[in-house]
Amino acid sequence: MKSLAICRFFQPWWVFHFPSYNRYNRSVQGRDNLGTDLDAEHEKEINSVVERIALFPPLKRSPLLIAFLRYSVKESLSGDGDKLTAYPIALDVFDRPPSVDPNTDPIVRVQAGRLRNLLEEYYETPQGRQEKFRVKIPKGTYGAVFLNSADEDAEGVETTMSDPAQDTSTDAKRRAFPLLQVTVGVLVLSAMAIWLLN
Repeated sequence: MKSLAICRFFQPWWVFHFPSYNRYNRSVQGRDNLGTDLDAEHEKEINSVVERIALFPPLKRSPLLIAFLRYSVKESLSGDGDKLTAYPIALDVFDRPPSVDPNTDPIVRVQAGRLRNLLEEYYETPQGRQEKFRVKIPKGTYGAVFLNSADEDAEGVETTMSDPAQDTSTDAKRRAFPLLQVTVGVLVLSAMAIWLLN
C-alpha cells in the first residue's frame, strides 16, 4: 500500500508539465479536439472541407491522392481511423492485388507523404486559412484527424507574438525548474525511505 502511494505521487508529473503529449496521443489514435463523437453537422462540415481541398490545383491534378484523402477521412469518421493500415489503402485506393506487401511496395507510404505536404500547402493559402477545420494525417498513421483551426491559430499567435524579454525570463525559469524538481524529488524520496524503514 505504501509503495502504491509512492507510485501515485510520482506518476502524473508528465501529464501536468507536457499537455501537448496527451493532445498528440489523442490525435494519433484517431481522435480529434472536437470530441470523440462527431455529430452529423460536424461530419458534413468536414466533408465540405475535404471537397474544397480536392479542388486545390496541386491536388486536383492527382485523382489518386484525392481518393486517398477521401478514404482516410471516411475511415476516421466511421471510427476506424486508428486501425487504418497501408494494406487496405493499397487495395482500395491504388488498385494493388491482394498479394501486395506494403513492406516491399512503398506506394502508400510515399503517397501519404505527398498528401501530407499538399494538405500543409493548402492551409497556407488564403482559402485554407479561412477553413474552420483542419484535416491532417499525422506521420506514422494513415487515419485523418480533424482540428479546430481557431485553436491552432490561437497557439500560433501566442508563440509568434510573445515578448522577447519575457521569453528570456521564461527560458531562465525553465532551466532552473528541473534542478528544483530534482532537489524536491530527492528530499521526498529520502523522507519516504525513512518512513518505509520505520
